[in-house]
Amino acid sequence: MLTISPVFLEGLTEEVSLEFSKNLNAKPQERPIFILIGGFQGSGKSSLAGRIKQIYDINVISTDAVRKSLFNKGFPVSPACSTYVSNIQTNLIKKSLSFHANTLIDANAHSKRIKEVETLLKENIVPYKLVKIFLKAGEDTLINRVTNRKTTLDCYQGTESDLKASLFSVAINPEEYDLTIDTDELNEEGVFEIVKKYLLYGA
Repeated sequence: MLTISPVFLEGLTEEVSLEFSKNLNAKPQERPIFILIGGFQGSGKSSLAGRIKQIYDINVISTDAVRKSLFNKGFPVSPACSTYVSNIQTNLIKKSLSFHANTLIDANAHSKRIKEVETLLKENIVPYKLVKIFLKAGEDTLINRVTNRKTTLDCYQGTESDLKASLFSVAINPEEYDLTIDTDELNEEGVFEIVKKYLLYGA
């Protein structure tokens, strides 16, 4: 079995953190907002994040994009990858918060990740409004979307086996979210309209 040097992995973490930190160019806000989008593969997280970024000045941090960059730079697919993706994501969150910029995390936000974000926000000088959104869909819908969606070159989208593993291992508590949207019968536009109204009137 091939062993990767810890020095290489540390350097890779710094390299990818720097790569994505260059894209954190949203302007500082007096009352910034932090949006955490949760959902399994195929739930529509990335599509929603893209729509939000089109109309809001916001830094979007995607764990799938980070994972894809690691793979492209020689990090093999393995359980250890999640740890490094999480470390890089934390670096990017801290960077965005230091700018006092609106920030959005596109990830499968479960209890542990929510608590990590809440801790980072408490440690930040400028108070943030945290909005936690969960995109819900049935297993059949998720599998159909994952197996039929178009490939995005700069984003690791996961496979059906990745999805089934997540469904088996990750427990979601709807009460931890401010807004839960069932996307089984809603298209991208419908989901976005619900979120947009919530951000305008409910946050």
